Amino acid sequence: MHIPDGFLSIEISLLFWIISFIVVSFSFKKLKKNSKKIILFGLAGAVIFLAQMFNFPVLGGTSGHLILGGLLALLLGFDSAVIIMASVLFIQSAVFHDGGIFSLGANVFNMAIISPFAAVKTKQLIKNNFSVLIAGILSVLTAVFLVSLQLFFSGTTELMPVLNSMLLVHLVIGLIEGIFSFCVYYILINKNISLKINPKKIILASIIIGLIIVPFASALPDGLEKTAEKLEFNELALNSMTPITVMADYLFPGIENELIAVSLAGFFGSVIVFSLIFILMKPK
Repeated sequence: MHIPDGFLSIEISLLFWIISFIVVSFSFKKLKKNSKKIILFGLAGAVIFLAQMFNFPVLGGTSGHLILGGLLALLLGFDSAVIIMASVLFIQSAVFHDGGIFSLGANVFNMAIISPFAAVKTKQLIKNNFSVLIAGILSVLTAVFLVSLQLFFSGTTELMPVLNSMLLVHLVIGLIEGIFSFCVYYILINKNISLKINPKKIILASIIIGLIIVPFASALPDGLEKTAEKLEFNELALNSMTPITVMADYLFPGIENELIAVSLAGFFGSVIVFSLIFILMKPK
């Protein structure tokens, strides 16, 4: 669901850069007052980065990946999710060419702001055991709806065709994200279990597992890429104007074996994300 450069108009890109910058700045100021969980935030960012590298087959020759911004917000709070997700999205764009620099504001708004916000509000409104499941689903679908609106107002495509193309695929992805979020949330939050589990150990274990499974991610186009092909606006995509491109397409340079190249890119990417969050949150 990472929007590349070229899909959005200059006006829409600029608008969401401004909005996202304001929201991220407010969240950053709030968290800087209490940066005791800096290591946890950095590790969480590393896990999110690896999780988003793993695309799984969905429907009709497409693939998808978890967003997990909603789950982060439910576990660590909205402002924490904003900072962690924005850091991940920035590194994905700047270092790996996953999402554009000009469209970064829109990607941050969709996946680092609105997706966590939708999950938090859903959890607040629905008072039953399945609220996290529904929150996970809606956190994905709200992001899909926003991507569709951004493409429409950019003049890239009509609204209903892009919604129809993306909705079913991302409903499946949302259901998977909802189930995953439900399981993780109640493992960590349930009072009968949480006292026996160290969240940092779980995160470290997730990083190790992620490095093992990431190289086997699906190579199928994701929902947005498939939609762009179907509606014939894929040729609008531009190469990101980024200063660092040494690991474009999640391949570590100089390594011929693709599995090893992807694993190394995942390892160094997770380290970069952790380092960025640590630097941002470190008290002066």
